[in-house]
Amino acid sequence: MKNYFSFNLTGQKLLLIWLAFLAFFMVPYVVVIMKMQNIQPGDTSALWMFPFILVIIVFAFAIT
Repeated sequence: MKNYFSFNLTGQKLLLIWLAFLAFFMVPYVVVIMKMQNIQPGDTSALWMFPFILVIIVFAFAIT
C-alpha cells in the first residue's frame, strides 16, 4: 500500500523553493506594478509590460 503523505521536506529545501518563488514571480510582478503607476496616455514605451504580465501569469499557473 502506498503512503502518499510520506515525504521529507526540510526547512532548508523549503527555503530554497520559497526564495525561488520570490525571485521568479514576486519581484517582476512588483516591478511591473510600480511601472504601471507611471503610464501616461499615449505612452508607447509601456507596451513591453503587457506581454511581461502574460509571462508572469503563465509562470504562476505553471507553479501551481
